[in-house]
Amino acid sequence: MLLWMSALPILVFILFCYRFYRYFHRIPKRISPQDPNAILSPADGKIWQIISIKNKEEARIPKRFLGEVQTFLKDVENAGILLSIFMSPLDAHVNWSPVSGKILKIQHTPGKFAFANTWSSLSNEKNEILMQTDRYSLKMIQIAGFFARRIECWVKENQTTVRGEAIGMIRLGSQVSLILPESVTLKIKPGDKVKGGETILGFIEPQEKTNS
Repeated sequence: MLLWMSALPILVFILFCYRFYRYFHRIPKRISPQDPNAILSPADGKIWQIISIKNKEEARIPKRFLGEVQTFLKDVENAGILLSIFMSPLDAHVNWSPVSGKILKIQHTPGKFAFANTWSSLSNEKNEILMQTDRYSLKMIQIAGFFARRIECWVKENQTTVRGEAIGMIRLGSQVSLILPESVTLKIKPGDKVKGGETILGFIEPQEKTNS
């Protein structure tokens, strides 16, 4: 009896860890709007940063709490807006495709630490996914925490994705950023809560029809 009583707290702790693991790695089912002009949120979380990056060659993306990553913009046509979504530990950490299109390029960069007394000395792990629709390109950047580094990417280069499809996951505290065309009309603002694969971040103006 004494042995059972002493083992009970350990069993409860193991059960708690198991349930937390299952909860943290859940993949919620989402009903994704299929408007061809919509750009969907790639992650659950909160919009915390929207920055204009028009006519720039590169962008430094700060992590909300610790570190930053750098991305080049020459491969994103008409890049104009950097939008970042912070994912709390309670959010689902799966990532969804914001558009339907083709994966042109995937580039993974491990995190690093430079011994300097500045915030920029911390560089988080990142995974950049360049997507091409029939009208424009955009870049989705998965950013991991500095200490917990584990990004999963479930798509490959030259693969096609469907708007709202689950395409990856970031373990523990993390962030997803998008590099969007300047022609996008945003429907959200900093502080808004969003659902991955479901919330519409904005619209690209529909393509004008020409008479044949």
